[in-house]
Amino acid sequence: MPRAPRTPPISPSVARKLAVRAGHGPEAIVVGSRSGVIEWANSAWESITGWALEESVSKPISRLLAEIGIERDVLDFFQSHYLAGRRASVELPLETPDGRSLWIHLEVEPYRDETGEVALDRHLERERVQPLMDARFAGEVPAAAAELRLLASEAIHAARDLQVLADRLEGERSLHSDSVLTLAQMLRECISPLLERAEGAPLPLRAIHVPELVAKCCRELAPRLSKQSSIDLVLSSKVPRAVSNAESLTDVLVDLMSESARAMAGSWGTLSVTAGTTEPGCALISEVYHASFFGTLSDTAPRVFIEIHDTAVNITPDEITRIAGQLLPALPKGRAFTLLRLRLRLEEIGAEMHVSGAPGCGTRVLVLLPVAD
Repeated sequence: MPRAPRTPPISPSVARKLAVRAGHGPEAIVVGSRSGVIEWANSAWESITGWALEESVSKPISRLLAEIGIERDVLDFFQSHYLAGRRASVELPLETPDGRSLWIHLEVEPYRDETGEVALDRHLERERVQPLMDARFAGEVPAAAAELRLLASEAIHAARDLQVLADRLEGERSLHSDSVLTLAQMLRECISPLLERAEGAPLPLRAIHVPELVAKCCRELAPRLSKQSSIDLVLSSKVPRAVSNAESLTDVLVDLMSESARAMAGSWGTLSVTAGTTEPGCALISEVYHASFFGTLSDTAPRVFIEIHDTAVNITPDEITRIAGQLLPALPKGRAFTLLRLRLRLEEIGAEMHVSGAPGCGTRVLVLLPVAD
């Protein structure tokens, strides 16, 4: 499933700085982008740490540090300094893949090229990052939900009116022509999906095997990814069956992954897809996203989760708030509108969807499903 990484070029200014650093000693150096992906590593990285370049380049930095065995509080320390544009260093033990035990001096230093591609502006930490963390806990907004239902009702009424118009066009013999009949058919094709969903029976819910379904979605998406993007798929070996509608859930997951792929298009990126089980009363810790999900703290039973994380430019705090509150975005298009639409589709099959994002950490979409009895 994962693609073989290709090392992208780095900016000339960053390259000059790296050349100076590398010339002062046998240091292992890696460079990451603002999206949290390792873009470059020198040969000393592999010889010192034992981690092969092909297993490091184009991978999320947070996942690599976790695999190396760095404690989470150390990761949080580096994360906070990176987002603030500050240099950070620490000394700690390291166990290499080939069994060697080392004591290393680890430094993380934000570099910024002429376009600001590698580091972040310092003022972003307070003004943008914290609202992103808080937005995940925004509850439902009844007025916003009522407004959205009202808009849906008006859309259904308009679709029924258009259906009547299509019937009249087909029934007026004096107007019969290929163009008129084609227009009537086009009207029916546009409105029939909406009316079928509005007037049809509720979708049947059954016990499904989520890891198998998620793997199928990834296999479907992989051939359509750009050469600069790769998929990291992590499926827990012990995931109970979940209650859902397999066909509808598959459609939503493919749309979610496709939206991430579109967001990463034109730049190097990684789409990480994880499936597992939550633990009641405990926060859900992500392998690739910097912040835990605390919506499971009040759970009394486990749930099956699907995490979709991409390293594209993160969705904005305003967009996250509107999705959480079921508010339509300013324009009925774009990623926020798609995520809102998919959230509503998931609610039809008894699932939850939570969206979060932060500068340098990409966007995470978390889908939660009830466990089958």
